[in-house]
Amino acid sequence: MTGGGIDVLGFREGDPSRPPGEAYGIPRADRVHTAMFGSPGCGKSTVIKLLVLQNLRRGEGLMVIDPHGELARDVLAMVPDGRVDDVVYVSPASLHRCGRTVRINPLEVRREEERHVVVMSFVNALYNLYRDSWGPRLETVLRNAAQALVEGPNNTLSSMSSLITDRPAREALLRGVASRSVRHFWREIFEKQYSRDAGGSAYNKLDKILATPSIAAMLDSQESSVRMDEVIRERRIVVVDLGAGASDDIAAFLGTIILHMLYVEARRGEGSGGGEGERRGAFHCYVDECHLFSTAQMAEMLRALRKFGVKMVLATQTANAYDRQFAAELTGTCSTLLCGACDPSTAQLLAPKMPLGAGELGCLPQHTFAFCGRDRGVPVSGVIRSRPVPGARQPLKRWQDVAAHSLRRHGEEVSVEVYVPRHRAAAAGMNPLETAILHELFFGRREMSREEIAGAVQRRFGVRTREVYEALVNTLVNQLRYVEARSVHGGGGGGGGGGGGGLRTLYSVSREALNGYLSQAAAGRRAGGAAHVRVLLDIMEHHMRRGDYCVPDLGGRGGDAPDLLIMEPETCRRPSDGAALPDARRWNEEAVVAVEIETDPGKHLGQVVRNYSKNDDRGYKVWYVCFSDAHRAKIAGALSGAGVGPGRYAVDVVDASRIGEGGYVPDAPYLRAQGLAAFCEAFEEDGGGGHGGAEAVACGMGVGVP
Repeated sequence: MTGGGIDVLGFREGDPSRPPGEAYGIPRADRVHTAMFGSPGCGKSTVIKLLVLQNLRRGEGLMVIDPHGELARDVLAMVPDGRVDDVVYVSPASLHRCGRTVRINPLEVRREEERHVVVMSFVNALYNLYRDSWGPRLETVLRNAAQALVEGPNNTLSSMSSLITDRPAREALLRGVASRSVRHFWREIFEKQYSRDAGGSAYNKLDKILATPSIAAMLDSQESSVRMDEVIRERRIVVVDLGAGASDDIAAFLGTIILHMLYVEARRGEGSGGGEGERRGAFHCYVDECHLFSTAQMAEMLRALRKFGVKMVLATQTANAYDRQFAAELTGTCSTLLCGACDPSTAQLLAPKMPLGAGELGCLPQHTFAFCGRDRGVPVSGVIRSRPVPGARQPLKRWQDVAAHSLRRHGEEVSVEVYVPRHRAAAAGMNPLETAILHELFFGRREMSREEIAGAVQRRFGVRTREVYEALVNTLVNQLRYVEARSVHGGGGGGGGGGGGGLRTLYSVSREALNGYLSQAAAGRRAGGAAHVRVLLDIMEHHMRRGDYCVPDLGGRGGDAPDLLIMEPETCRRPSDGAALPDARRWNEEAVVAVEIETDPGKHLGQVVRNYSKNDDRGYKVWYVCFSDAHRAKIAGALSGAGVGPGRYAVDVVDASRIGEGGYVPDAPYLRAQGLAAFCEAFEEDGGGGHGGAEAVACGMGVGVP
């Protein structure tokens, strides 16, 4: 079937029981790039698997990029036992499934002459992701950011975010940049012309990528764990499974980045004068649903890759999915075309080259394709049928075993906790300033003008009025929909600044916020009953009023969450006078307190220990709240029996008679007066062992630790 230097595309039309020797194929030397079209279910994946099977049997290298996952997993199942070591499995979902991932630095440069190619390919990938909100100013910022980073060592995507938003970090990065024009842009032009709108827009674009944990784990890396030159030279089998682990648009961005790496490697070969002979055989790249990726980059790739034995197979449903120019070029740059049942516009585009008319192309039966190509330079065409590929339907465990084996060889072990947001604030995209605005509206119990809101939070954070307005409108109103805006006619009151008969806007907490972040409704039966919930809500309200972010478990988050998670903003210094202020942008990840409310620890001593372990594993400081001195003694005894010293947690006793009176820990003013950071520092001073840290805290709180 695969002998004689032929790539078999399918089999003679008609009786599917006829022997496989009656096959149609194209000489390998003549089948350079292939474009395939057809409606869903017509059999495109079956043709791809047939071609992949031939590559595998010849020992050739290949790459499959699959946005849906089924094709990728079938290819993994087809890999012969003797070639399993060649597999490189790339999937955003691998972080969650296996705790391992393949690292990819999209800005990695190994030769000075390829910097420009890396920069432009990366910017093209971003354009493909954000084309609907793209503009020349945004492109200028991102291009100059990429140019700065490719000149320095050990720079990552998070370095690009810092370059755009953090002036000290920018200066540190620019010290390693040789390009005078890039330094001039960031030091002279950016602050004056781009920082307000284009800079914020660029940061938002990067933040969306880095906020996807599985993608951040892969792309926010100093060095790629897989090199594309080795993949091609050593004839590896790269399977890119984008079917899970990220949203469709972010997954398409990852696929575009991987194609960009292949393109950079082709250009490197071009610069070194390499040819197909040096590649030790052809390398094949299969891209399903090709229109999801950067077609601007794809057109250039088709021209460049053919010189170096890299052969592309591009599959999509309709030519309408491509831009018009790329679709027109495709029939010329791809030497082989296949078409299953398709829409009228695709049929019209392909009919001049096919053995069937446009009407017939639109009505082809399932698994039937018209094709055209060349045989030793002579045009050939025909109608073929696809058939199931042997080995593609192995048991589920087969592809999983191959994927796991690949990740052990080529992936890196990554802690999920590093990339999965531990706090709902991070997951929701709320920073301390946005949280403070929402709290101000919630506890104020009234509508407020933006001027009133700015006046209430500016003094706390020392930020400009414009920053407050952006946080209010851009994030809380437009993105999260946690705040509602209502226009009213003139009138005084509240510093609205609108007098007369004009319109002014008032803001209030939305139903989405009340049902989400601000919800205080217990879901189902809470262990500990009503007292447990009342104490939890009392503690939460106190800390929200002082500006902390609280994530309660009211019964709907599963048994792995603490009763209450509390964090506070980082501390920063005001440039004018050095005064300490809460940071408007960052939460203090090192000062996170997990509250566990133990209403009757004597009945559940094992749960006391489990509550400690699950929170300590995440790096949280554990604060137990109970209802009597006897409860406190039982908690201490249970933890001591598990080898947990008294300096590694704190215990407070609640006066049950004062629940709901704003006195949840009447004899413990420590957290109120000094905040979470001071509370957590006491643990660190003790080093997680002995008695000193938490005992000193407890004595300051007036509750003691047994």
